[in-house]
Amino acid sequence: MDASIQDDRMFEQAFRYSTIGLVIVDIDGTYLKVNEAYCQITNRQEESILSQIFIDHIHPLYRNEVADSFHTLLHEEKRSVNQEVMLDTVSESDSWVELSISLIRDDEAGRQHYLIQVQDLTIQRTISSKLKVSEAKLNQVIETVPSGLVMMDQTGIIIFANQLAEEILKVRLDGGVRDGVRSSYNAPEWKNRHLDGRPMTDEELPFSVVMRTRQPVFGIEHMIEGEGGEKTLISVNAAPLYDEFDQITGVLCSITDITAQKITEQQLLEANLLFKRKSEIDGLTGIPNRRSFDKTLQAEWDESERAGSLLTLIMLDLDSFKHFNDTYGHQKGDDCLRKVAAAIDRVVQDHKGFLARYGGEEFTVIKRGASLDESRYLAEEIKEVVYRLQIPHQTSVIDNVVTVSVGVAVKQNEHCKGRKMLFDWADQAMYEAKKNGRNQVLVYNK
Repeated sequence: MDASIQDDRMFEQAFRYSTIGLVIVDIDGTYLKVNEAYCQITNRQEESILSQIFIDHIHPLYRNEVADSFHTLLHEEKRSVNQEVMLDTVSESDSWVELSISLIRDDEAGRQHYLIQVQDLTIQRTISSKLKVSEAKLNQVIETVPSGLVMMDQTGIIIFANQLAEEILKVRLDGGVRDGVRSSYNAPEWKNRHLDGRPMTDEELPFSVVMRTRQPVFGIEHMIEGEGGEKTLISVNAAPLYDEFDQITGVLCSITDITAQKITEQQLLEANLLFKRKSEIDGLTGIPNRRSFDKTLQAEWDESERAGSLLTLIMLDLDSFKHFNDTYGHQKGDDCLRKVAAAIDRVVQDHKGFLARYGGEEFTVIKRGASLDESRYLAEEIKEVVYRLQIPHQTSVIDNVVTVSVGVAVKQNEHCKGRKMLFDWADQAMYEAKKNGRNQVLVYNK
């Protein structure tokens, strides 16, 4: 087969399977050729596009700019023009694209055409994060695609790689040859791995999947590691290349460097997790807050219902704490709450329970699977650990140190109709403990 015919076919495949819109129009702007990606961007069928005028599909606000670009390329020595415009689509939503327009001159035939690449920017604008695209040589279709483009033969040998592909892969591939050796899709120097670091087998790589299924694949994400240990995260689209006998002659891969995107996603995830954690942590004591308590009680109640297990709720309140603040000041009061919370938390953690600050000087404990006696024992431990802190409280009505009154309720049969009832039981027991003299544990018994 003549090499030029083979090259033409490869460029035709590159045009067809490009993941961005590609358009060729004549010198007066009439469509001559479009690819499927452009049809999807404009939400139009190819048959309805051809023979129309390209500029008519540009939003009226931007038509003059595009017309000026055509004029500039035709009459000046510029090779290309890039601009962001809005399309005049059949849908109601705005459709932003980046146009990269270049003038193609066929000196032998004496004809001129415009080659236009159309990159959909709608999603990027929606998330206010424009992804950078690389400018390549615009005198060939293969070099106008703003992504790494790699062509491989049916054995996986790389027969072409554009400049951006070389940058992403961090190697110099001259016609598929690196340091005198032809590179392949599974070259060991790239150390292909999944994003989680697991080795990626040859069978999982885009080339192998396409060759095995004879179908295009999209968005296969994996990691490559260069000779210097630098890791690059990439997303790969790949499609088969056919000859006139419908036999696969190779695979075309479009490669996008998603390293920065993934880093941003991870940072956003970590920020969200940190925000979520802070939103559920009491700022003064560092233990879970009321919001976290409500969420945990719901989850523990549901699990208790599902498993038929016991569920304990303990409410406790620092005795005469208003007098403590009035006597020692709110700064000392805050210090007291921190010490009490830390001491109780150690006890609760030993029992694999959950402690939260319910509000003010009130705390609550959730413990699943504990019997009535075990729950009473835990409550007594809590009372004693607070007393052993020996925090002075000269204006207490019960003792000269800080003490707590504790109420205990256990869901152990069908009498407890819901988590609110369980809460009310524990709350009632706590106030009965205060009423009966404070610094004691009282178990609700129904």
